[in-house]
Amino acid sequence: MAANRSGFSPRAMTPVLLIASFCLVSCGDDNPVNPPKGAGTIVVTAATELGDALENSVAGDTIDIRAEFSSPTFTMTKGYSIPASRSPVTIQGTPRFGFLRPEIVFPTDVVGITLTDHSGSKIRDLDFRGGADVISLVNSSAVIQGIVVRNNTRDGVAATGPGSSGTVTLCLFDHPGRFGVSTGPGAS
Repeated sequence: MAANRSGFSPRAMTPVLLIASFCLVSCGDDNPVNPPKGAGTIVVTAATELGDALENSVAGDTIDIRAEFSSPTFTMTKGYSIPASRSPVTIQGTPRFGFLRPEIVFPTDVVGITLTDHSGSKIRDLDFRGGADVISLVNSSAVIQGIVVRNNTRDGVAATGPGSSGTVTLCLFDHPGRFGVSTGPGAS
């Protein structure tokens, strides 16, 4: 058989082509799998981002709510429940009071944030307005620190169940419907 101008015989190229074809075919049907998301910091600057973070956070996440230079108001359309499988979680804003401190506004007929069977979760340095109960602790141990709750229809923080305990410190409850902090049967 005659060699081509490059000096290679077509028969000599056949094994190389077969190996290259095999590699391409065997890798071509791989479906990359996204690895499970690990805990980290979720930076939120809009209400839609906050809703997504409250619905999709994982255990150990910190949801860092920043007003940045836009409106500091995060108007939500519903309440959010964070189950035990995503405990602990930290939801935080800016520690200083001022015009760039995030304010989360809930509809008057919803419970804003419900933590169920949590241990070690924290909600701190945020302003809340509206909502029925703004934060509900159901058999949960949590730290609530430096929040301001204004004009809600029931309780600022409602703790129920024998597993509910924790600390509420440096908070202001301005015109709650009933109580700033309410503890139900068994809660301490």
